[in-house]
Amino acid sequence: MSNTCEICGKGAMAGNKVSHSNRKSRTTWKPNIQRVRVVVDNQVKTMNVCTSCLRSGKVTRVQAAPVAEAPKAEAPKAEAPVAEAPKAEAPKAEAPKAEAVEAK
Repeated sequence: MSNTCEICGKGAMAGNKVSHSNRKSRTTWKPNIQRVRVVVDNQVKTMNVCTSCLRSGKVTRVQAAPVAEAPKAEAPKAEAPVAEAPKAEAPKAEAPKAEAVEAK
C-alpha cells in the first residue's frame, strides 16, 4: 500500500529514535493511510486517504448499501386487543406532621 495520502500528500517521515543514553538509530513514521471508496466528480473511486482527511471531511465516503433481509414469518395477530386492567396504586404513607412545641 502507498504511504502517501492522495488528498493532502502526507507521507512517511524519517528521523532518529533517541534512547535514554542518547544513542541514535534511524526510524520512519508513517501516516495512518486507509484505502477507501470515495466520491470524486460524481464518480466512485478507490483512493488512499489519511485519517485526518477522512475526519475533516475533505472526501466523502461511499455509503455501504443496506443488506436486504429475508422476510420474517409473522406471528398470527390477535383479533381483539386485550384491555389492560388499571393498576391499583398503593396508598401513600404520610409523614407525621411536626407540631409546634411551645417553649416554656
